[in-house]
Amino acid sequence: MTKKLLILSSIALFAACSSKLVAPTEADLAGIQEQYPDATLMALNEGKTHYQEVCSNCHALYLPGSYTDDQWAKLVKGMSNKARNNGIQVSDDQEAKIAMYLMAVNER
Repeated sequence: MTKKLLILSSIALFAACSSKLVAPTEADLAGIQEQYPDATLMALNEGKTHYQEVCSNCHALYLPGSYTDDQWAKLVKGMSNKARNNGIQVSDDQEAKIAMYLMAVNER
């Protein structure tokens, strides 16, 4: 019974967080281009998708505003390495786009 409750709670938390993830806007793109001059709106949207699909393999998703840019950069790098060590494929491109997305929208 406890295991079922834990699974259902995890699913509910994932669904709640996923629905609160915002789509990046042109304003978000303009803000992140100071740090990532080659960023595009398409890359930010891909980052959101990768965040939802890759990161949720291991844990519930955090809202972008949960951490600062510096914290996100370190967390995404560390979690990507941890995922790779556990056999989850995370490309350098996916890692970069996830970090860009989270940093672009974290102040909303």
